[in-house]
Amino acid sequence: MKKFYVTSSQHMKQSSSLKRINKDKPLISIVICTKNRADSLQKCLNKVFLQDYNPFEVIILDNGSHDETKKIAQEFYLNNKNLRYYYYPRKGFANFRQFAWNKAKGQIITSLDDDCIIDRNFLDKIEKTFSQDKKIGIVGGNVINIGFSKEFLWKGLGTLDNYGYFHNIKNRENATIFGSANLSIRKDIFNKIGGFDLNFSLLEEADICYNVKKEGYSIKYNPRIKIKHYHTPKNESITNSLKRNMDTKVLRFYLYLKYFYKPSIKGFYHLILQEVVLFLKEIYESNITYLIKLFFLIQEKIKNNKSGFIKKNEETNRGSKTDKLFELYGRFFVMNYSIIFSRILYPYYFMEYIKYRK
Repeated sequence: MKKFYVTSSQHMKQSSSLKRINKDKPLISIVICTKNRADSLQKCLNKVFLQDYNPFEVIILDNGSHDETKKIAQEFYLNNKNLRYYYYPRKGFANFRQFAWNKAKGQIITSLDDDCIIDRNFLDKIEKTFSQDKKIGIVGGNVINIGFSKEFLWKGLGTLDNYGYFHNIKNRENATIFGSANLSIRKDIFNKIGGFDLNFSLLEEADICYNVKKEGYSIKYNPRIKIKHYHTPKNESITNSLKRNMDTKVLRFYLYLKYFYKPSIKGFYHLILQEVVLFLKEIYESNITYLIKLFFLIQEKIKNNKSGFIKKNEETNRGSKTDKLFELYGRFFVMNYSIIFSRILYPYYFMEYIKYRK
């Protein structure tokens, strides 16, 4: 296991440093996973430590930051001894969440993203929702996305279709998956299901939600548990984009196997036929989308050429169109490459599914 560093090795006990402890209430562990977003983390923690609810602890999992993330954690620790900081640079969402959630001492674990803002009674609403029924395994709340494009406006809650594809949904009440920005789980149930499946470098929230339901527990959506989720721009390299797309596609297949596939000879033949059809569908949709965007880009360029720009503006415009064209080529390459070569990994995940069933 990788070494980790705590803001202070002398103050690991939480209860002695908490104010106004209510012994009748369960300890809630807020887990915030972060990387190179010190400014966002600071804003998030400013609201976290204004909670009316007690007792609670805060665990910051630093997934390899090179900015002032650790310094921010140390500054907050000076006045909040219920904070713990761990440096854990290993990749894979399920991997580092497993590490952080294992460190939680609370009866309830609340996952929060570093770019989220909560209100003062956020934890109180979570505790009251769980107290309604012991069979509630997971609680999720309303995610108000700010600064996101239309495509990701409903990011944070969703469901899986019958093929394992994840879809964000507008009707939050029908959500079967809560994202890490606003998800809470009972610690004993998390332990009972064996924690995260470490195969999930992405989509780990989908797996944990479906796994909890498979064990006979319910997931509960409470619209009053609100967070504001602010978009943080990032420049993703072609390599990272390619990996993310490939992981999404192979893990979609793995989710399907775990929660929708019915093992039998007939079921296996159906699986092969289904995946061939889905492969052709993905290739078709990817190329049609690319050709449509290319058509409009060329049409816009022709229109601009006819509008009589001066030469200098034409050269600037041409450079802009060239950049967009390269971006389009890059996306086209990433999508098609990931669709084709992700299938090479399917046998590995099928064997992982067999291990899982045993």
